[in-house]
Amino acid sequence: MKYYIEFWKRAFDFKGVANRKQYWLAVLFNAIVLFIIGFCMLIFTDGDEGGAVDIISGLYTLAMLIPSISISVRRLHDHNMSGWFYLISLIPAVGSIIIFIFMLLGTVRSNNRWRMYDIQRGYIREDIFNEPLYRP
Repeated sequence: MKYYIEFWKRAFDFKGVANRKQYWLAVLFNAIVLFIIGFCMLIFTDGDEGGAVDIISGLYTLAMLIPSISISVRRLHDHNMSGWFYLISLIPAVGSIIIFIFMLLGTVRSNNRWRMYDIQRGYIREDIFNEPLYRP
């Protein structure tokens, strides 16, 4: 649950890193919330009428857009890649697969320039890998 709260707290933070656990737990909690909203849509709607549940679903999906991009960019930073690489997801089919693979990969442990940002801000307590940090 703390990763989901952090997902919303750092919604507009495109600097720093997000490890695999942070990323995938945020994705899981968002999927659970969307599943619950979808389940409510099945229960409380009649036929083609959407009503309030459709509006709630649309608003939640819209509210989730920027934080989802933000955590994906921070996940790419965890690979020591630029956040602009996320634009590759705009390539139909292939781009999404490439981004999905990068989201599955582990952390780049040395000379990660974005990790220093999180250490300075207190998001991570120190360089947990005991390896040299990137110093520009």
